[in-house]
Amino acid sequence: MENNKIIPFVINSNICTSESDISSYDVMMDTIAGNSGNSYITWSLLKEIGCKLETICGHEIKSLYTYDFSKADRDIDIINNECTNVILVLQDQIRISESYGLRLPFKQLQQFISRIEKPILVAGLGANSLNGFESDFHKKLDDELIEFLRFLSDHCVSIGIRGYFTQEVLHNLGIDNTCVIGCPSYYETGRDRVVNTPNWSKELKYGTSAMEIPLISNSAAIYLQDRTPSEEMIIKSIAFNANNKFPLKICHRIEKEKYRFFTSINSWKDDVKNLDFYFGVRVHGSILAINSGVPVVVMSGDSRAREMCEFMNIPHHPELGYCKFLRRVIENCSCEKMNSEYNNLLDDFVSFLNKNGLSYNPLAEQNRGVDVGLYKGVAIERYGLGDYLNNFF
Repeated sequence: MENNKIIPFVINSNICTSESDISSYDVMMDTIAGNSGNSYITWSLLKEIGCKLETICGHEIKSLYTYDFSKADRDIDIINNECTNVILVLQDQIRISESYGLRLPFKQLQQFISRIEKPILVAGLGANSLNGFESDFHKKLDDELIEFLRFLSDHCVSIGIRGYFTQEVLHNLGIDNTCVIGCPSYYETGRDRVVNTPNWSKELKYGTSAMEIPLISNSAAIYLQDRTPSEEMIIKSIAFNANNKFPLKICHRIEKEKYRFFTSINSWKDDVKNLDFYFGVRVHGSILAINSGVPVVVMSGDSRAREMCEFMNIPHHPELGYCKFLRRVIENCSCEKMNSEYNNLLDDFVSFLNKNGLSYNPLAEQNRGVDVGLYKGVAIERYGLGDYLNNFF
């Protein structure tokens, strides 16, 4: 190996890098673990430590949820003989139950990690309580999850976590080698990032990750990320040529090409850069907008969103989720503190990387990866009145 050259192995990369990763809706969703925001974490981390996406070709496990552990011997051999570091990408797995009915294979993962002879980086692990910052949340966690978290603590110099609630939960489990960093995706553009506070205008171009809230107009760009039933039908129609029936409103939006979905982070950012403002419930979609120079308001009310937004000073107003007036949302968007505190948070993130034996050396541009094509051969049908009524009665 060349001196000082980082050759990472990424476990749970959740990013589409080849055509086979987007060969079908189900394959794609398995690759990204149900949410395209997961891809942004890996994409950003690699960019920040100076590695192109192509670096992990043959040096990654796409998804722990679908990984065939019979291949563990091969991958352990690659890690210990060809790589310098391991990046274990985790999200909000500290929760009572995971999304989409998934569950990390804790025992098998522990056995895998125990054989790794290279430094392991975990950056962006978070707790998620749907009931807010519960003081006894740690008592509700599964025993296997707790055992895994303690095991992970023993195999990391310092675990990068999303916020102070997560830090408290881990402290209550006896885990204190943690560093609050927010999400690594927040730092992918380098130092001195500035986002301008928006001014209200009727000509404002805006986008959202919220499917159905009162203030969405027919002109808004709607960014889909998730394996929820409502988003699934639309993504299948606009990206995989599935024929689905929709209410008239959704049909109009599809026909006007108002829905967006990306597996290439570059394509996603290029599209968002055309906006003046972005709002919705997706934190990683909002971070991507911020890093594209677009001001945001996050409206999600769970602890995951709250702790990240509070730590990274992202405008966070869940009470505006039912607001009917875009002007009021924009008037609650101030970027001043986010801008003034950004370099300080970045310095702490750099120190965290250094503590884990890595340097912050961001690339000017990261590779594009692969992207699904949208609105090619789209076939949709409108609900008839009878169909519409049958969906509700």
